[in-house]
Amino acid sequence: MFKKVLIGSLAALTLFTFAGPSLADTSSTPASVSDEEWQKSPPPTSDASWGILAQGITQTFTMFAHPQLMSFKADRYEIGTGKVLSVKVCRSFSESECPRDEYQKYGAPLGMCNADSLDCIEEVGVTSSSGEKLSVNFVKEFPGKTGWDFVGNAAFNLPTSSSSFLVNIPNAPHAYGNLYLISSIIGSARMPQESRFRPATLETSIWPVRLLQGNYNVYAESTDPNMYSGLGINTGVPVGQGMTCEGVQNTATECAMPVAAPLDISFSLKFKLSTTITGWLSGRISNVDASLTKDAGGVQHFSVSARSVRVPTIFGWVKKSETPADLAKFYSEMDPFVLNMGNGYGKCLDPAGVNGPCNAKYWESVLRNPGNSPQGMKEFAMWLPIIKDTAAAAPTAWYFRNENGEIGDKCVDSQSQITGLVTTNATVFIPGPPSFNESEGTLDYKVLAPHSLPDGTVFKGTYDLLISSTLARCIYKFTSAPIKATVSVVSEAGVTQIVTTSITERDGFIHLAANGFTFSNPTIKVKLSQDVVTPTPSPTPTSKVPLVVVPAKKTTITCTKGKLIKKVSGVKPTCPAGYKKK
Repeated sequence: MFKKVLIGSLAALTLFTFAGPSLADTSSTPASVSDEEWQKSPPPTSDASWGILAQGITQTFTMFAHPQLMSFKADRYEIGTGKVLSVKVCRSFSESECPRDEYQKYGAPLGMCNADSLDCIEEVGVTSSSGEKLSVNFVKEFPGKTGWDFVGNAAFNLPTSSSSFLVNIPNAPHAYGNLYLISSIIGSARMPQESRFRPATLETSIWPVRLLQGNYNVYAESTDPNMYSGLGINTGVPVGQGMTCEGVQNTATECAMPVAAPLDISFSLKFKLSTTITGWLSGRISNVDASLTKDAGGVQHFSVSARSVRVPTIFGWVKKSETPADLAKFYSEMDPFVLNMGNGYGKCLDPAGVNGPCNAKYWESVLRNPGNSPQGMKEFAMWLPIIKDTAAAAPTAWYFRNENGEIGDKCVDSQSQITGLVTTNATVFIPGPPSFNESEGTLDYKVLAPHSLPDGTVFKGTYDLLISSTLARCIYKFTSAPIKATVSVVSEAGVTQIVTTSITERDGFIHLAANGFTFSNPTIKVKLSQDVVTPTPSPTPTSKVPLVVVPAKKTTITCTKGKLIKKVSGVKPTCPAGYKKK
């Protein structure tokens, strides 16, 4: 596993204690509106206009503070095009509640674990910049019981719903105190032909907040089929006659307003999940550590530790009559229905009149939010000159979610496990894993953000990549030898920036980070390599030369004894006794 910086087990009751009845922040509001409270505005004139908005966090489920298990009957079960005929709220997944021949979807907030619960948060931890572990106190569930709660069914990959919750961290103060909202919502869907819910999306944020008291609407998904322009298209309606909470979540009496997070503190969460989570994690955090294990019962124990980052907001309007040529051409070639999706402003120009929501294609002015995709990134890039390459705001974020996607040629089955994590503080990026550029042997990742922050300072980028060592070695056909990496940040003009990078490999994952690069629309290229290990050659056997025995050379000597003469031959001949060598 990765190094974990996790404290605060609720089971141990050492760090989570009830904080007391005083929950609302009573401190005075600063004179200027913070980046966290920045709100979009309508076109500055009454002229028909195009607008653009990207706030860096695309939240699917957290727009609703309550659980939801919904069943939809449709004329055909195709997302976006099927006509919704009826809608109902389910309290369980019994067939009488949720018919198996209908489309269903759910969103289930995760609460703090108790001794035997699943699909919950086991631990919340905080570590200071000096490495000190800070105490964390559980305050209360938020919003708590809402009436939309439902009971899960593990056989259908459906969790039991709970509630987001508030904690305070005395030694991690923000501008309005020390209250934090832990919001983690798991969600999925199933078509009638599917036997169980698909692997789920887990969407998680840690928000420093202040609580405002008032009479607020609580948003719920509509049960009126006329409020849906197509199957699977979310339609939230206010419940109650109160104000709209402009914060991140609310109850009928309290609104949680986000405030700036400290950037030098690491926050960590540890999850206990029976519901299947797969794919890649992506989000807005930095200095990341993470781990994922499964116990003998197949329950995932998943943890993430990271710091918050600032994420620039892209926002602006331009009159349709003054739209730059490249953007006007881009919009003229887009499907009218897709083009006008988003937030409508001005008149509804439907010639047949309005019965229910205005058809998207008839809005006079539209605030575009194309999202994180190659086509969306192309559109955002055309807007950067219009907004003078400067952010409208730069709020802080601690956020991640899992995405689908694979790299490599079937090296890892991403439908059965989490295989990596990629995070950045860029406004726009392509969710999921980086793409493998076979021609260059690089893992490429496209990011986009304004060059400047609202105060005119240059915005500096962060990038963290965690990838399974097994996956990386499979993609590159590496051995088990240590892996090295180089990182380059290449601008649209082909200019390569020098960035601060680091790489480590531990616990089965490679962790690489790059920091300090500038925007607007660069590509981050990671190239992994390893030294070629030359095997030590075995000694070459030498040929044995046969031993040739050379016979010793014989000599002959002459020996005499008086008149007698005798010749003696041999290798070392000697004269017999009484004879002398002549």
